[in-house]
Amino acid sequence: MAKKKKKFKKKISQNLSERIAQAEAEKPLLSPESKSPEVQKSPIKPKEDTSSADKYAYVRRDIKRDFIIIGVLLLILAATAVVDAKTGYLKQVADWIYTTLNLKV
Repeated sequence: MAKKKKKFKKKISQNLSERIAQAEAEKPLLSPESKSPEVQKSPIKPKEDTSSADKYAYVRRDIKRDFIIIGVLLLILAATAVVDAKTGYLKQVADWIYTTLNLKV
C-alpha cells in the first residue's frame, strides 16, 4: 500500500507542476507601456453611500411576500374549518382518500 500511495502522490505532484507551468506559459505578459493610458489615469471613485431603504428593498419585498402567503394559508384553514362545521363534506373526502390509498393505521 505504501508504494501505491507514494506513486500516487508523485503522479499528482507532477501533474500539478505541469499544470502550473502551462498556466504560466498561457498567461499574457503585460508591460506597463502596453496598458492604455485611459486605464492608468482613470480615478477610482468611492462607492456612494446608498440609503438603507434602497439597500434593503429586496428584504422588504420578501417579507411582504411571506406575509401574503401566510395570510392566504390562514384564510384557507379558516374556510375549511367553516365548511367542516356546516357540512360533512370534509369527512367524506377524507374517508374516500383513506380507502382509495389503502392507508393502514
